[in-house]
Amino acid sequence: MALQIKLRQYLDADPATFEPGETISGSVVYRTIKQRSIQHAAISFDGSIKIEYIPTGQNNAGLGFASGPRRPNKYRNTLIDDRVTLFEGPYDVPPQVFEWPFEFTIPQTCRLIADGESIEQMRSVSPNTTAPGEDVLPPSYVWHHQTIGRNARVDVVYKLSVDVKCSGLLNNDSIERVVTIRQQQGHPISSTDQKPTRCDFPSISWASNSLRLPGERVSFKQKMKSTFSSDPALKPPSLSFKAAAYLPHNIGLSQRFKIGMSVEQQKLAEHDSEDPSLLLEKMSLTLKTHTTIAVPKTGLFTQERLCQGEEILAQHEVLLGNNGIDLPTDGRLVDAADGLCLQDWLKDDHKKILASLETSILHVGYRLAVDIILRHEKTNKQFRLGTQGPFALFNTVESAQGKSNYGISEQEEALPTYTAKPQ
Repeated sequence: MALQIKLRQYLDADPATFEPGETISGSVVYRTIKQRSIQHAAISFDGSIKIEYIPTGQNNAGLGFASGPRRPNKYRNTLIDDRVTLFEGPYDVPPQVFEWPFEFTIPQTCRLIADGESIEQMRSVSPNTTAPGEDVLPPSYVWHHQTIGRNARVDVVYKLSVDVKCSGLLNNDSIERVVTIRQQQGHPISSTDQKPTRCDFPSISWASNSLRLPGERVSFKQKMKSTFSSDPALKPPSLSFKAAAYLPHNIGLSQRFKIGMSVEQQKLAEHDSEDPSLLLEKMSLTLKTHTTIAVPKTGLFTQERLCQGEEILAQHEVLLGNNGIDLPTDGRLVDAADGLCLQDWLKDDHKKILASLETSILHVGYRLAVDIILRHEKTNKQFRLGTQGPFALFNTVESAQGKSNYGISEQEEALPTYTAKPQ
């Protein structure tokens, strides 16, 4: 090849991967087979967020009537634009091989510059100092979300580009090489920093004569009478309770964690059952990611557009034993699932997962959905409940054998643990 980009420690065919704060170094090799007049040669390192989305079917003025075919809108935001001059002419050079060294330091932050704004303003800000309007440098990322009538795509791309300008028509040479910017390896916040996130299930209230003791059964005549009577003794007893799941506030991909549960009975009448026995029979967990892009205003009548989509990454069935787990109904927090690890659910796909990311136009968040089945032991009545809560995901490189926790501070009382019912 007449023009090559060689990176230190990477072969030409190898994907080049770096982290923010690292240095990209190497050389540009340019081979000429005949005499040329080289005017200028430069290499640039640039990164950008490219967004394409289909707007709503209204015109820009928002008058409420269709505005014709819905064509995708495109938006580009520059993250990095750095350039190094390799050769400055003009010089007539005989056939030979040039090798020009270069070096770029990947910034850890960036100031988002939209098309049409001054790139020089961005360059005037120190790359590693967080100033107003700056964001964490996002990693290489591709997101595509398609639903009926909507289509959105986000590409975060970084590349090295070389341009060699020579005199004469069609004598210019150029080449590009895409580089991958990894997300900085983060570590979960210490378990002593934050309490768990409480996620309430929908409140349950179930009234039935089957909740009465055998000696308190009412006749059919009394059941009919209870419909038109205010006598609480004739009303069927009820089982009412509030349930909640407790999720860690921060989870590392390879970190072991656990989920807690609490159930609190709410007596609505004096003849409601005392201390009903509830069993946790089933628990299913679903890991979800939620991506949102926010496109700033681009015109007088154009409002900010929000495109978002949710994706299920993994599902996990918690092993609770043949007879389930006893749950007290006095509101105590108990261990419901322990030794959980997201990396186990994702298998090899965990290498493609981004940690939680939030910039002014791109947000990647995570939720953990909890679906359970509770059974009233006396009547075998089942209650199906579901809830979900957000958490911060970290791409940790720590061992998955670490101590599991909710994120409870050390000052909190020791948590009671569950006991499986005897076989």
